Amino acid sequence: MKKTLFTMIITMGVLLNTQAQREPKAGFQIGFPDQSAKGFFVLHPEMDCIVIKYKNDKAVGMDFLYKQGAGKYSHELFDLTFEGDRYLIDKKYQTLLFPKPGKLTMEYLAGLEKLSQRNPGYDASITLRRDSIIHHFSFFTSTGSNLPSSGQDLHRARLKGGVGPLQKKLEQNFKQWKSVKVVDSALLIYGVVSENGTLGKLALEIGEPSQFSNRILEFIQKEAINWQPAWQNRDVRYRVKFFVKLNPDESITLSVL
Repeated sequence: MKKTLFTMIITMGVLLNTQAQREPKAGFQIGFPDQSAKGFFVLHPEMDCIVIKYKNDKAVGMDFLYKQGAGKYSHELFDLTFEGDRYLIDKKYQTLLFPKPGKLTMEYLAGLEKLSQRNPGYDASITLRRDSIIHHFSFFTSTGSNLPSSGQDLHRARLKGGVGPLQKKLEQNFKQWKSVKVVDSALLIYGVVSENGTLGKLALEIGEPSQFSNRILEFIQKEAINWQPAWQNRDVRYRVKFFVKLNPDESITLSVL
């Protein structure tokens, strides 16, 4: 029988009276020997581990950690709510299988008599290594009725007016592009939004260069011009991603991160 590794860490938070306050209460880690991902790590020997974040049993974020020397690592981050990152993972890491997230149920926590009235919840993540899997749970309660967002995208640069109008205009323009050669129907494009809200340094990251990709780059440079800069105690530069997909019915999907 395999030996089970078990680690439990508990941290207690301080009750605050601030509206919509998220209060950390406890953290748990449970680890098991597991070699189901060994084949993937053999293909990527420079990779140390993968951290997968879940929300409502659905993977929403990934962090690939690579060894850079003694105690040093680099990170490759993916937001799985963005279609472009999901496409990139499928293309780059085809053999990776997502483990199922663990479940956590807690009905009582010392110091809180009526836990159900404190809006209980938890964040779940998994650390995947070649010989083990570790389930992480961060248990919290919330006060107030207007719960704050996760904070994952609070500081990103924002396209003013949203993506919808830009996608609609791109579809209209595409109908006017007669005999444009399409090599890859899915394109991932990187750019930089500067501190003053201007977009520049556009480059094709995924997809073969073609008349279609050139037209897309020209369209984004010309039309995606009104941005709210990223904010980190001040306006800062921000790398933005565009994912463009030409569908079989010649509609176009456009998403921005």
